[in-house]
Amino acid sequence: MLMLRRKIAILLLCLVAGWPGGLAAQTTERRFVPGFDDLPLMPGLTVVGEAPVVFDKPGGRIVDMVAHGPVGQVDALAFYQGALPELGWQPLDSTPARARFRREGEMLLIEFAGRERNLTVRFLLSPS
Repeated sequence: MLMLRRKIAILLLCLVAGWPGGLAAQTTERRFVPGFDDLPLMPGLTVVGEAPVVFDKPGGRIVDMVAHGPVGQVDALAFYQGALPELGWQPLDSTPARARFRREGEMLLIEFAGRERNLTVRFLLSPS
């Protein structure tokens, strides 16, 4: 009985202390851009404003949201080029200032503006 209590105590300590796979290791939750179902917000970016501009039209929806943060333009472009195809977005084209993706009748434009480490990112979703 004493051995079982020790094992339980060790297990609880590992979970709380952040042993790989424990509760502390799972607290880093993935954030998403408001107004989008599953568009991840790159770590380091913060949403500007309180709510996205959203228009629902018969032909589809339009969503416009802006984020800002101390990230590099090249890093942000690489983040979205890597993350979005895993979520079903097909890359169309990109330049250092913008990237375009398409998924299920919608077009996503991501624009990058500002200086290195002081970047503003605009997310614009529209029917394709």
